[in-house]
Amino acid sequence: MYHLSYRRILLQIFFCCFTVTGAAAQNSDPDSGLSVNVSIAPDFDAVNIENLITLTFSSLNEKPVVNYEIANNRSSGTARFLIETFIRSENEGLILRSSQNPNTVFEMDAGEILRFSNLDIIRGTIPGQSGDVKFDFVLTNRGRQLLSRLNEGAVVDEDRFYVDVRILPEDDYQAEPVASSSAEIETSVPDVYLEIRGHGPTLNALSALESTDNLPSLRWVAPQNQRYRLILASVDESSGAAENVLENRFRSEFNPRSVTDLRENILLDVLVDETEFQVPGAIEQQLVPGNDYVWQVGAEIATLKQTMQVKSDVWRFTIPEPDTVNEELISILSEILGEDKVDDMVNQGYELQQVELGGEVYSAEEAVVILREMLQKIRNRRATIGE
Repeated sequence: MYHLSYRRILLQIFFCCFTVTGAAAQNSDPDSGLSVNVSIAPDFDAVNIENLITLTFSSLNEKPVVNYEIANNRSSGTARFLIETFIRSENEGLILRSSQNPNTVFEMDAGEILRFSNLDIIRGTIPGQSGDVKFDFVLTNRGRQLLSRLNEGAVVDEDRFYVDVRILPEDDYQAEPVASSSAEIETSVPDVYLEIRGHGPTLNALSALESTDNLPSLRWVAPQNQRYRLILASVDESSGAAENVLENRFRSEFNPRSVTDLRENILLDVLVDETEFQVPGAIEQQLVPGNDYVWQVGAEIATLKQTMQVKSDVWRFTIPEPDTVNEELISILSEILGEDKVDDMVNQGYELQQVELGGEVYSAEEAVVILREMLQKIRNRRATIGE
């Protein structure tokens, strides 16, 4: 068992979907005259699920998590009793037990109704009670492991959490409760973790590409606090459908020494801690006008019970071919000689219908073939301008 003091346990966890299903059946001993009703705060935000698990509270807003209502239905006489609260779930079993110190019992007059929350328990000051009321918190091993996994980033998945409250005689913790009540909530993995959606402006920019010069950074819509695997591949129908190429790559374990594998048409295979990635210049040089390319993003979502594989759609874009041979020639010469020099030539009226290379005069069509090869050598650092 693991004991908690009243201090707040600081955790960083992910958002989970939840449904408050209300209080369960209440039980009470008619002879005691006591009844209890426990409920989970209607505005409880599951981003603070650890506050329910430990019955602690957020110092940012100090909102109640659990509300108690106890009534002394007797017509006369004072009721003296103790309170126990248990937190459990269907998946984890017993998580936390909160027991009132027997030296600080509750006292209620006949007809009195006592309302308080877990915040009052933590502070040790219950409305209508004189003096401090103290509670001991015991976190079970399963509860401690649960909080540790949440703190490491695991997402709460499908489960049902219960808050059980028992009213006990003031002098006997082993006795049967004289009244009890339960409340419960259901949790599930939120939809935001179950899909990786396309980023509209990025997909629109890729569909309107004119050249690799305006290739945008690749972006997608998904939770920020997650690691993603991004794969970019060239489309080669001879090696099978592009979707199969990506699927086979995702099945293999990520290898940081194999970021690019041209034999498998993989231009890029990287891990990204954000939802955006700028394709490096070395990869842009592998993008050939007229070719199609596909990319996909995947992630492993760790929940408390399993690791889920989530992948985006397969997105495709094309590097368009220049509209004319002259435009391709201008593009190649701009990269070799510099844009300013070529712009000056065009502005002076040159149509570049012929090009002199090494003392030989070539037509634009012939020059493009030669210059393509020359440009590739320059890119691969096997040639420099002036050779």
